[in-house]
Amino acid sequence: MNQVQQTSLQSKDSLKEEQDGPKNQSLQQSESQNFKKGKGSEEKVVGILKFLQYLISTKTSHCKHNNPDCMTNAVEGLLTNMKHGVAIRGVMTFLMILLGKQKMSKINFKDQLRFPVFLGLFAFISKFVLCLFRRLRNKDDGLNSFMAGFLGGVSLLVQKDKSTRTMFALYLTVRAYDSSYLTLESKEIIPNIPNFHMVFICIINVVIVYLFFTQRERFSFSYFQMIYYLFSIHKDPNDHIMQDILTKICQKGQ
Repeated sequence: MNQVQQTSLQSKDSLKEEQDGPKNQSLQQSESQNFKKGKGSEEKVVGILKFLQYLISTKTSHCKHNNPDCMTNAVEGLLTNMKHGVAIRGVMTFLMILLGKQKMSKINFKDQLRFPVFLGLFAFISKFVLCLFRRLRNKDDGLNSFMAGFLGGVSLLVQKDKSTRTMFALYLTVRAYDSSYLTLESKEIIPNIPNFHMVFICIINVVIVYLFFTQRERFSFSYFQMIYYLFSIHKDPNDHIMQDILTKICQKGQ
């Protein structure tokens, strides 16, 4: 009798295990999946933190800066350029006050800081991105410099004044042209033309003077003032006659 009861109990337990088996397996699988997901996300976070720590504490074999790590190099560029920007802006403001073109009471210190912040952010972003791409791509080529310069240009958004943005854009355009020309010349892609820059300026001046007499409304106010000063400062009638003649000649060429 006892043996029969034990056998029936064992059969019930085995049946229950068979019924609960798939449930337990599914629960174990879901728990393991959740654990793996949690572990994967934790590993990603740890990997990102380790990468940032590695970026801060070391420099790549492609880096050419003398600082021990890339972050120090970027922060040093930020502080150095901001220091120069404060000095330049301070001298300019002092001269404007000295010449009587600006009053101390009307100085907006927030606007005074925009130029130093722009210079600092430009250096920080470009240096940081350059080292970052060197580390991610494990090589040093033109693409790293291109991305560093492109993203560094975002710092110009600090400047709200449109004329100031235009001034920086024109300055950087000229610098880019000069560097590109010297690079092409050094690689013998273009020939070495004596006094090429002087010839280039002469060609540009022809275009500027022509547009001055035909499309004056297209000129910016500051540059228009300079050109107008050169051509219209004198009250001599002959100067006005000559100006009218040049205007008619240029307009006929349109």
